Amino acid sequence: MELIIMSPTAIMDQLQVTKVSARGGEGSFTLLPGHIDLLSSLERSILTAVEENGLVHVWGVDGGILTKQGDEVLVSSPLIVRGDEQKGESTEQVLTRSIDETLENLRRESKSLQTQSLRMESDLVRRMLELGGEL
Repeated sequence: MELIIMSPTAIMDQLQVTKVSARGGEGSFTLLPGHIDLLSSLERSILTAVEENGLVHVWGVDGGILTKQGDEVLVSSPLIVRGDEQKGESTEQVLTRSIDETLENLRRESKSLQTQSLRMESDLVRRMLELGGEL
């Protein structure tokens, strides 16, 4: 099967695999070649895939959609983190921490952009009032 992992901005990975495991709204499932076509929402979880040579790949996904059509499996998630085992930590711990850190960074960036937008709006209103007084 061809597995394509996509974020909103790019294709992260494209692999030939023999097995894909994920957790959806109805629970965990595994896809093998020849399984029926499927569409599933994904929960915040770990996605795993196994290549023919036995190499295992893992990703942390923050929700998303998985579709299987024929021999193609597409995974699309707003936030995807590649996983690697770290000494003393499970893959799940590493991915969970990485997703949490990424989401916190996005929240901070969003708050900063909102603050900048409010400053621009108030500056625009102030300048319009100044111009209105001169007319």
